[in-house]
Amino acid sequence: MGNAQVLGKAAPKEPADVVENVANRSFLLAAVAIALAVCVTAGIAATRGRFEQLIVEFEMDVPTVTAVALSPLFPVALAVLVALTIVKELIPGIDPIANHWNRGVTCLALVALAIYVIGVASPLMSLIQALS
Repeated sequence: MGNAQVLGKAAPKEPADVVENVANRSFLLAAVAIALAVCVTAGIAATRGRFEQLIVEFEMDVPTVTAVALSPLFPVALAVLVALTIVKELIPGIDPIANHWNRGVTCLALVALAIYVIGVASPLMSLIQALS
């Protein structure tokens, strides 16, 4: 019996235990990544058509960022990322990269959202200035 066990304290963790805990995947991080990507995908898919109609109705010049934001690129790419993230959670042997993947999906969803907002806001700001 070690000293720590005699005194009623838990024995300190061995370095291998600490490394093992760090390598474990975070299911909360996976849930956040999946939920964020699904919400961004749904938001873009739901509003894309209306913004395209607005641009056509007012015959606005479309900057490149707006063309990219309104293309089907983001909804399709995010839907593929969500599917891959769900499949990844079912594969037991990829624990070391699971958290990195989930962080990457979260970042990509936020970047897609930012580009979409900037792309949609750009022609709207031009329209507001032209109407003023």
